Amino acid sequence: MHKNNVRSSIIYDRIPMLLLFFIFCFSTPIAAEIDQPSNDVYESTVANSGEIAYGDDVTYKVEDGALYLENDTTGTTLLRSSHVLSVAYCQNSLYFAEYEDGVTSFFRNEESEPFFTTKGKVSQFSIANGELFYLHDQGVYCQNGTLFFEKEGLTSFSMQSDGTCLYTANGTIYRLSDGTSQMIAAAGEDESNDATTSATLYEPRLTAPTSDNRYYFSNLNIFYASGYGMPNCTAYAYGRAYEILGTRPNLCPNNAGRWYDYNVNNGYYPYGQTPKLGAIAVWANDSSHNQGHVAVVERINSDGTITISESYYGSTFFQTQTRSLSSLYPSKIFLGFIYILEDGYTEDQVATPTLSTSDVLGGKSVTLSCGTSGATIYYTTDGSTPTTSSIRYTGAFTARSPVTIRAIGVKSSMSKSDVMVQSVSMSQAATPSSSYNSGSLLAAGDSVSLFSSTSNASVYYTTDGSTPTTSSAKYTGAIILNNDCTIKAISAGIGMQSSDVATFTYSVWDNPFHDIESSDWFFSYVASAHKNNLINGTSEVSFSPDIETDRATFVTILSRLDVFDVDNYELLFSDVKEDQWYSGSIAWAAENGIVNGMGNNSFSPFSNISREQVCVILIRYANWCGIELATDGEVTNFTDGEKISNYARNSVDLAQRAGLINGRDNGTFDPQGSATRAEVTSIFMRFFERYQQ
Repeated sequence: MHKNNVRSSIIYDRIPMLLLFFIFCFSTPIAAEIDQPSNDVYESTVANSGEIAYGDDVTYKVEDGALYLENDTTGTTLLRSSHVLSVAYCQNSLYFAEYEDGVTSFFRNEESEPFFTTKGKVSQFSIANGELFYLHDQGVYCQNGTLFFEKEGLTSFSMQSDGTCLYTANGTIYRLSDGTSQMIAAAGEDESNDATTSATLYEPRLTAPTSDNRYYFSNLNIFYASGYGMPNCTAYAYGRAYEILGTRPNLCPNNAGRWYDYNVNNGYYPYGQTPKLGAIAVWANDSSHNQGHVAVVERINSDGTITISESYYGSTFFQTQTRSLSSLYPSKIFLGFIYILEDGYTEDQVATPTLSTSDVLGGKSVTLSCGTSGATIYYTTDGSTPTTSSIRYTGAFTARSPVTIRAIGVKSSMSKSDVMVQSVSMSQAATPSSSYNSGSLLAAGDSVSLFSSTSNASVYYTTDGSTPTTSSAKYTGAIILNNDCTIKAISAGIGMQSSDVATFTYSVWDNPFHDIESSDWFFSYVASAHKNNLINGTSEVSFSPDIETDRATFVTILSRLDVFDVDNYELLFSDVKEDQWYSGSIAWAAENGIVNGMGNNSFSPFSNISREQVCVILIRYANWCGIELATDGEVTNFTDGEKISNYARNSVDLAQRAGLINGRDNGTFDPQGSATRAEVTSIFMRFFERYQQ
């Protein structure tokens, strides 16, 4: 929305005659063959800021925040070393903007102090008739900080000497004049995604450039910067030449009819009467050569016709024509072609690139080469066809997995090579293994060993959770664990793809017991029970794994498998005294039918619990909790199975099927034998880990 008509009026008041002249030009009908108005106002540079500005025989450039001056005599001179945003040149004065510490400062020529500052980072500025304007967020402001206008989606603008403003918002180009915006170029439908960016590979343009194409719609284009943007044959041809070359073209900054003579007189490019790809075709309206038309040769067809692309001042935004040269604009005077691609495009073809590999750690080093001297190679690894927008080959790179590489060679004035398609194959190293299964509980100080089954492969690992690479620690010996740890590891060798990542997670128990070793069959059960506060040692340093477990201890441990209130149950057994460490647990178990006692109203708390009693009590506990035990476990026919009491026979069978108990090493169950602390702990932890956690 335009918010400052007063400001616009001030600008108009300063140039009333020029404004009247523009109004006259825009309101007077223009013949179809006159591609531009006859005035030469755009010949004097109306500077707008950007990364490059042209002064009198010099060029100013902004690169990586530094400002440089370039000319043919002195070469390149550094003017400002950092913080420079953009540069402009207007009315024999250099302007540039710097951004530092949240403030943008504007400088004129080589003055050390800024003549104007504003808060924030300015994305662009423009100078017209001695006035400075700048773009901040989505608004254009005058030098005094007054908002000139704002527009949602505003990305760039250009103030013109007639008081109008060209701006781009949401991909569409508008002209703002006297508070009214008029669309002059809608967002295009060119789906090529990328322009021809250099002369190394010629691609015809057969669709309109989109409004975000900087060669046509930015201050790189001197006609856009001067207010004579598209539709305009000179703005289009200049932008197309810039697009083809990838560098600023040395073309006439004036009317189309003067382009051919300008090039001949200055000797910038070869010229002639034969069409060549990329050439600028020039026509004059009459013998004065003041006015005319320019177009670009996009194709040379086998039937003798040529295809040109062009734009027309005041009407056609973009079009192509395919005709014979003689039938193109017969009422105009054809002057000739400007060969911006030197000798034009020939059918000489760049040699197809070749590929070679060498083995390196974790893959293969890939080298691309081309038999055509000076050719540039572009390649892809994602299956797409390479273009000059693909990855540019600058040196050997490493393929770390099987891949198909496609590559082309390109060179100026030659047709691009055929596409090279070559696969890089390699075997993959086996995933590492460990001396302990992931999830194991180890004692502090235990060591973990890593292995690779792939010959000539090494193992690389991390312990901080990061993904290992061949730059990670190389496994050279056992890894000592003192804390919980996750080890991630890969196998890698020369000329092979690294393995998948193996992950091993370990809990580490700081073992306080001198009678428990990592090699004991019950170690992990005791360690887990102790870490979960389900069982204590017989002393601070002893666990006593081989001593028998009494009935009071067993029921007390059972009550700790979950959080139960064991303090409000009535004591039912005459031999269980109140206020004992076990009394509440036994009362809880008895009232819930988990234990029945030994008869005669006794529990025998300090009698050793038998192995079959363990099974009976544990199965009753599972039923009371509503736990559905597995029934598909392996069943062993114990050699002393007939000794199992009748009341316990079903419970022993269920406990065995549920994976809670095993027999003795000699194939017996020993049902009336006392259960040791190691056995009871193991049974409890099997139950806890499988059904209770």
